[in-house]
Amino acid sequence: MSETHSEALAALRGFVFTMALLAVLLGGSLIAQLPARFTQGWFTPERDAYQQVWPQSWAFFAPLGGAASYTAYQLGPKDMLSRPLIMKTMSAANRWGIGHGSDVGFYEVDYLAQYIPPVDWVECPDARWAQCAQRAPIVSFRDNFTPAAVCGDVLFVRTDPDADSSKSSDSVPAGSVSVAEVSCR
Repeated sequence: MSETHSEALAALRGFVFTMALLAVLLGGSLIAQLPARFTQGWFTPERDAYQQVWPQSWAFFAPLGGAASYTAYQLGPKDMLSRPLIMKTMSAANRWGIGHGSDVGFYEVDYLAQYIPPVDWVECPDARWAQCAQRAPIVSFRDNFTPAAVCGDVLFVRTDPDADSSKSSDSVPAGSVSVAEVSCR
């Protein structure tokens, strides 16, 4: 065998080995994302180890179809929106998706939005939320999360992930806003 032929054979072996290793890792990653009822406990130790390294689920990639989603903004002086209270999932502050900070923030906002009665939401179809907030009654409640991220004067905005979810039976339409005074512990 010539030297170039043996180098090509070694490169091919390295490539095949790398592809096989990547295929095994991809398969393990995909199986770890399956709901527990599909793996019947045989993959539990591996799933737990995988979740420690990459702690996210399918919710990271896609919201539940038809479910309303909420965003909260801190209201500044003169009812101006100052900043969103929950960070993007793939931000540096959330360690590029590895941290759970944004997940907790989303759960906290969704949970607190349930305290707002349907009659206190104001429909705002053109996304001029700060202007619509001036028409909304102020609701007061307490945030019992520890540590609480949603405190003070907060504008809640209800959005839907797709057009079909506007047909849901909820009495609060998409694009609605509500203002809340949220007290924290």
